Parts: sequence; structure tokens; C-alpha cells
Amino acid sequence: MKQTFYQILIILCAAIVISLLFNQIRPDPIKFGGVPLLLNNDLSQHDNSAVREISIGNAYKILMQDSSLLIDARSESDFEQGHIKGAVNLYEKKFDEWIDDFLSRTDPETKIITYCDGIHCSLGRELAEKLFSVGYNNVYYIANGLMRWKEKLKKDE
Repeated sequence: MKQTFYQILIILCAAIVISLLFNQIRPDPIKFGGVPLLLNNDLSQHDNSAVREISIGNAYKILMQDSSLLIDARSESDFEQGHIKGAVNLYEKKFDEWIDDFLSRTDPETKIITYCDGIHCSLGRELAEKLFSVGYNNVYYIANGLMRWKEKLKKDE
């Protein structure tokens, strides 16, 4: 009985190790707790996403200098309650509904900056990742974008 238990335990442990190793070589590893589980904890070597967080200052510079696009990833009702001037509203949760039109109208080389509002809001990052996955290589997101943008405007006054 003990021998059977130990054999099951060894097989289970081997299966877990093999699955974690396989996850590391996948092009899009499964994330655990919002961060890819890396055996060596070196995110820089294994971060497959070219989507990058951008500071408010750098986002402002890009928006003022380049032909770029600022996208509010929140719902239409949230957008109507307040948004960054010049932003367009493309709700991340309705991506499949608007992406074909967006692809036909937007050059893949366009610099795109996405945002949402609130420290726990991930819509901006998620939308940036989706846009990258369909071919947009110059995609950035502003974490807690609306609130941080408003704070910058107050400081600049």
C-alpha cells in the first residue's frame, strides 16, 4: 500500500514538473497570479509581449509629436462620463465587434496608447495586448491612465 502511494506521488510530481517546463517554452505561457511562472524569475528574458507600459510624460510626448492614437478601453458610458481629450472609445470587452473595422482603417505602424481608469483596471493593458496580437507593434498602455492624466494636468496648471 505504501509503495503504491509513493509511486502515485512520484508520478504526480513528475507530471507537475513536466507541465511547468512545457509552459515555459510555450509562445504564450499561462500566467499564475498575473505574472508568468518562471523557474529562474527572469522576466526580461521570457516576456513575449512587446506591449509596454508608458509613463504619462512619454505618452504626452508621443501624442504631441507623432501621428498616434489614444484609445480609452472602458465602456461607452464610462467614456461619456469623462475621458482624455482626443481619445477614441473602443471598449475592450467588445473587441470582436469593432476589430475588423479598426484593422481596415488603421495602419499597423500607428503608435497606439491605451488606457482605462483605476489601479485595478486592466482593460487598457488587455486591449494593448489584443492589438499587439493582431499585428500592431507600437502599442503602449497607461496604467490607471485617466486618473494619472488628470493629476498631470493639475500639476501643469
